Amino acid sequence: KMPKTDIFISSHQIIEERQGAKNVVDRLRNSHAFPVFPILVENDQRYDMKQTSQCIKKDIDKSDWFVGIIESQYRPIVNKEIKYAFKRYKHKDIFIFVKNIKNRNVKLECLIRWIEKQGTVKYQGYNDSVDLECKLNNALMLRINELHKKLKIHIFEN
Repeated sequence: KMPKTDIFISSHQIIEERQGAKNVVDRLRNSHAFPVFPILVENDQRYDMKQTSQCIKKDIDKSDWFVGIIESQYRPIVNKEIKYAFKRYKHKDIFIFVKNIKNRNVKLECLIRWIEKQGTVKYQGYNDSVDLECKLNNALMLRINELHKKLKIHIFEN
């Protein structure tokens, strides 16, 4: 049986894509019975705003996979989460998505260049929430399939 897998979702908190990513994980669990669970810091009631950094670190540390969503509104906390994820996770367990936008600010461009320099995790571009959901679903299904093969579990048994 596939082990329980917590997936930390990193992004600006008010973007549509964040809810879309959560929905993808929820659908994989509810439709296919994969034991995957989204972790969103704002849903963690143990901490108040003053303890956000502690909460983020604990949630990333307890998660198994990491989804980073980078879009036009740069947030320094997303930068920190992504850089911490590169230290914390196996690179095959990091999924980065970058919104296809023409004019990126300097800090956003620096983060994307930093990811590219790591040479271990390739990010995927996306156009909108629907595109992100499709690409995230495909990426997670590929990773789930790899995990099932490694554990010798048939994904869809009759």
